[in-house]
Amino acid sequence: MKLNCTFNDHTPLNLTEEKKQEALKNIRDIQNSLAFFAQRIIDGARKDDVYTHLGLLEFQTADLSKATGYDGILAKQVEARNAEVRKLNQRIHELEDQRGAEVDATAVTAALKRYEDVFVSWYESCGFQYASVEYGPYGIQADFSNELSHTREKGLSRNNEVFAKFSMMTPFIPESEDWDIIKDDYHDELADTDRNRQNLIQLFTSAFPDVVIIEFKARKNDYGSFSLSINVHISFEDIEKLEKKALGE
Repeated sequence: MKLNCTFNDHTPLNLTEEKKQEALKNIRDIQNSLAFFAQRIIDGARKDDVYTHLGLLEFQTADLSKATGYDGILAKQVEARNAEVRKLNQRIHELEDQRGAEVDATAVTAALKRYEDVFVSWYESCGFQYASVEYGPYGIQADFSNELSHTREKGLSRNNEVFAKFSMMTPFIPESEDWDIIKDDYHDELADTDRNRQNLIQLFTSAFPDVVIIEFKARKNDYGSFSLSINVHISFEDIEKLEKKALGE
């Protein structure tokens, strides 16, 4: 009966202008994603296309649910998935404490810093300005800002050789015409577009095949549009393989 009442609720939605624009943008993103997926099916889609496009569509539909106040099943599933990620992070911290008593702390710290240096060298060579990194027993979780550097320069990375190798291997996003960039005097930003989301998926899966894309995040910027960032989990094994590839080992 409650569900039936919900479906027959004729109360006006009364969205604010900001929420209305957000909802319309979500709908356009969904339309673009479906059109792109349809073309991939026509061209001959692979199984990873299904996971990529429908996974992206799940997050876009959840964004639309939030914008319009729809407390649907899919939105709850996405929230539940995020809750599982938080539980996993808590378990990771517990395992870190447990392993800390068994493994030499100096050796562990040195290994983690090495992995982080390689990862920072990679993302700075791509043009990303900063990512907040948390260590786990199998990899790192990196929550990226939406800011991009104007020039390809080594900032936080301490590994000169690896940074130089990555700079020859990776595209510099702010100078690429394949990305939608918001230009600013101080830094550039990734625009929240379907093309950028697809590009981020391609960029990370190409460098780190086992990457887990936890979520995309969009925030309203100072220009009246939305900027995009990404939160991912990268395995230590993938980082090590990428380092060996860069050094030709």
